[in-house]
Amino acid sequence: MHLKIGVIGNLANVGYNITTYLSDIGIDAKLILHPHEILKWKQLNHNINYNSINTLEIIPKTVLDNKFTRRISEILFLNRYDVIISVAIGGIWSLPFIRKPVVCYATGSDLRELAAGIGYKGLQVFLAKRAFKQAKLVFYSPDLGHIEMIDKLHLKHVIPWKQFVNTDFWKLDLQIQKRSSVGLKIFHPTALTWIPKFPGQSLKCNNLLFEGFRLFLDRGGIGTLHYLKRGQNISETEALIDKLDLKQFCFAVGENLNMKQLKSKMLNADVIVDQFHPGGGFGLITLEAMALGKPVIVGLTDDMMKLAYPPPSESPPIIQAFSKDEIANQLLSLQDVIILKEKGTSSRNWILNNHEPVKLAHWYMREIKKVLDKIS
Repeated sequence: MHLKIGVIGNLANVGYNITTYLSDIGIDAKLILHPHEILKWKQLNHNINYNSINTLEIIPKTVLDNKFTRRISEILFLNRYDVIISVAIGGIWSLPFIRKPVVCYATGSDLRELAAGIGYKGLQVFLAKRAFKQAKLVFYSPDLGHIEMIDKLHLKHVIPWKQFVNTDFWKLDLQIQKRSSVGLKIFHPTALTWIPKFPGQSLKCNNLLFEGFRLFLDRGGIGTLHYLKRGQNISETEALIDKLDLKQFCFAVGENLNMKQLKSKMLNADVIVDQFHPGGGFGLITLEAMALGKPVIVGLTDDMMKLAYPPPSESPPIIQAFSKDEIANQLLSLQDVIILKEKGTSSRNWILNNHEPVKLAHWYMREIKKVLDKIS
């Protein structure tokens, strides 16, 4: 079956990764961008020559370039493809008007907030609900909170998604050596979002890390905490650092890091700490850090692991923590160099077994074709 697949939406470069890896196994796939989105794409892929990329399709700029004409152009452009893959509701304004089968990737809080109308209202919510309900298949980010929303929206044909990890990029780089530091060097590259703006908002619970780090130091731990200065609660985080008397131990790093810079920061750390979302979720950053051979502390529950990697799949060798006390104890244990190395090695091996791009590309196409066969 020859399919022309159009991918729209590129949150965290996921759309580009899907397009690239599907193309690598012989699928005719294109990432569809508007002209104004090219700059952001280049920032995410600064080491790639744009003119040499054959997996990009640019929607022509209209003479009367405004939101309305862009939507019309987008609808017409998307209808050229046999199947549309929408990442994080890419093309949200156009999807309900597409005549071709649509596959949706519900990332982050798409289902939990947008489609459920939590923090959003009006036409956005209507179109998001309609897009998900019309989708022939929904790949959703593994999250127990999403299960409730899937039932609420009466969605059918839903599958927990698996993130592509560029294992050729996210790997040990001997040219990037860890700078000398005293004690454990901790890096927290997760958006600082821990104070809700509205009921039901998805939060990273970053405050638990800083409170746990304080306990780590109080219990005799030695180290520094480096965090990405990004997210809606930067000022509140800095106030918390001051309150906990951590200013001499905590250091902010740049907000707009490209992939190479982010990789360098992670390689220069001993351990990566991701999020502690109450639902037990995890982000792409967890997988990328594991691919680098780094131990990762994250609030990933047993139920979440079974949802994302059901038996007989191998559970990820992440380091679980759900409270400031547990975070402190896990950091203390990682001061043992042998444990640190063992956790890092098992992380890299697990990624190669479970998130290697070619394996996943074939898996995705098998799942997509199953659904398409039913409607043909």
